[in-house]
Amino acid sequence: MFRFLPSILALQLVLAATVFGALQTDNPMALLAIGIYVVVSSILFAFWTKSLADLQSKDDLARHKDKFAKEREALLMKAEKEKLKVVRDSQKKISRDTSRVNAKANFKVGAAVAGAVGVGAFLVIGQMVTLGLLTLGTAGGGLAGYLLRARQEKKMLPNPGVSDASEKLPKPKTINALGFDRKKT
Repeated sequence: MFRFLPSILALQLVLAATVFGALQTDNPMALLAIGIYVVVSSILFAFWTKSLADLQSKDDLARHKDKFAKEREALLMKAEKEKLKVVRDSQKKISRDTSRVNAKANFKVGAAVAGAVGVGAFLVIGQMVTLGLLTLGTAGGGLAGYLLRARQEKKMLPNPGVSDASEKLPKPKTINALGFDRKKT
């Protein structure tokens, strides 16, 4: 606002000196010419000052838009990083929980199979060979089926050491708020 004050004061001093000089002459045509000069120069100066103020406001607006675009881009990048971290953490948690549940289930199945093998061995020793062999075969088949299913499920789970979450997430985008294309050099 005060940026144009010195030039306005300088113009007023020049115009005042011109008017003072014109008042020293007695020629009415000189007074008319100097009056027209003062009016025209004042109008031109007003337009010039207005155009400078407009250019300054456009520069300020562009600078603020650029600043806000950078802030927006930084926020989007931060959000993408946080999203990727949440996905990785959730994959690790799912993997840990799955391993924990499988370990508990394996213990229970192992205990059940061991009990069935014990019953089958007792029946074989106790002279009930057919029923004992049938119990042992059933326990072995159940254990084999459980191990096969566990192996198939393990192949379907993502490897916790290798994170492919970054491949599934979209790449961060750069937002150009000013609308200018960046040229690669």
